[in-house]
Amino acid sequence: MPSRRQDLLGLALLFTAARHRTSRHDNTKRHGLKQSHRETAAADDERHDLTYLRWRNQNARHPDVLAAQRKERARRIRSEKGIRWGGRPLMMTV
Repeated sequence: MPSRRQDLLGLALLFTAARHRTSRHDNTKRHGLKQSHRETAAADDERHDLTYLRWRNQNARHPDVLAAQRKERARRIRSEKGIRWGGRPLMMTV
């Protein structure tokens, strides 16, 4: 018959092993949960991208309109900088 000391030692080893196994199990569950969150975030990003592309295709503008907008934007920027006919900025007198 085992002594009381051996019983306590046996119980201590049993609880230590059980705690270690539970910890490992928790880590595995936590890892799975993180992976699930990553996959959900990736699916949300993809859904957002597809929604944006659908909107962009439905609201597409004619290439001539886009070219005119680019020219107007460039003309406005040049006038703000004081650049005429593709040259350098005008010298500001103080």
